[in-house]
Amino acid sequence: MSLRSFIFLLCVSLSFLPIQATARDIEVKYRSSLVNVDDFTDYNLKRSSFVDEILYHKADQYLLVKLRSTFYHYCGVPYLTVQNWVKSDSLGTFYQRHIKGKFECS
Repeated sequence: MSLRSFIFLLCVSLSFLPIQATARDIEVKYRSSLVNVDDFTDYNLKRSSFVDEILYHKADQYLLVKLRSTFYHYCGVPYLTVQNWVKSDSLGTFYQRHIKGKFECS
């Protein structure tokens, strides 16, 4: 059997293996347990030097934001607020004015 045939058969064989979906659990500051974000909308925005990532769970109005490598959480955040945030000219300024200190989780 040639090397080319062997590689082809190996690839075909591997294509039948089940693919395991990996859960994404993240550590959130001021929260004692990890948060599984598989059902969150991920607004992975690379245009801000301050806001690294925005994750939002619409049904629970639960927001996670990664600020300079640390995740923080906010509760009761309306969907429209998140939509306005991701469309804003400055993610950091919007965060300071409309998110920080306004949606604390108890």
